[in-house]
Amino acid sequence: MPRTLRNLAVAAAVLAGLSTAAPASAAPASVAAPPAVASWRVTIDGTVSGQRFTIGGTVTLHRTITRTGTANGVNRGDVCLMAGFPAGRPATGAIWYGSNSSCFPVGRANLDLAHVAVSGNQITVDPDQRLRKLMTSMWTARPSLSTCLYSPGGGTATYRINADGSLSGELRLRGRGGPHCGPSGYRATLTGVRTS
Repeated sequence: MPRTLRNLAVAAAVLAGLSTAAPASAAPASVAAPPAVASWRVTIDGTVSGQRFTIGGTVTLHRTITRTGTANGVNRGDVCLMAGFPAGRPATGAIWYGSNSSCFPVGRANLDLAHVAVSGNQITVDPDQRLRKLMTSMWTARPSLSTCLYSPGGGTATYRINADGSLSGELRLRGRGGPHCGPSGYRATLTGVRTS
């Protein structure tokens, strides 16, 4: 089977899990994401606010978390990226970037934070800039408790499921922090090994 077809077959098998109905325990009132369809251990390498970094984390792919009450359209599925702990243990490149607030253990309602598109083996997650000030998705540029927290207001994250089940992608995000922080750019590549 040609590589392209094999690639699409692997991606289709993973993405097919998104079409499965969510169990009753994952009703909209829940604050936890439904079980992951797939997950990867990832390495992110790039620059944030001009500072180079390499950091490890996880990406999980979930069935649609919020099916009603979303202002930016129902997502085909939801993607959660967690690398470090930006708010509690700042580090250069630490990032939480999710398409739904239930990606993160912060006890918030299932708020749809981004537009998610699926095409072939590629998933694209664009932040809803109207929700930037909620600071649910965030990153840091320096390893200091006095550092700024930045929240995405533009850009995109692209994830590709490869023929061997691995993950690759790019993060090209623009964000702002508080009034004394100004803008920040997060530019990075991502590679990952599937763990479930």
